[in-house]
Amino acid sequence: MLVQCSLENSIEISLSEDAVVDAIQIINKEQFSSLVKKFRIYSTNTYPSTVWRLLGEFEVKEDNKKWNTFQINNSWGRYIKFEWVESFETNEYCIVSQIKICGHSML
Repeated sequence: MLVQCSLENSIEISLSEDAVVDAIQIINKEQFSSLVKKFRIYSTNTYPSTVWRLLGEFEVKEDNKKWNTFQINNSWGRYIKFEWVESFETNEYCIVSQIKICGHSML
């Protein structure tokens, strides 16, 4: 995810099937970019959707060059929205190198 920090920063992720989401993992491997400090995770079963279920708001440790894992309870969906809320620095670009959605099939 590479966006200008001054813009609305969100990305929508389509999973291959409906899933129970247990955790989200993120990492930033870039050295000269703003690091995510706070973010929100949402889910929905239909896309496009105007109604997203908030799964949680999370805060990253300052060292975000390592995998950060955030547990999510009682959540499911086929589409996940990652919304960037706040950064540690004020660089022009905001980057998250990788996002992992951890969970299992609903069946």
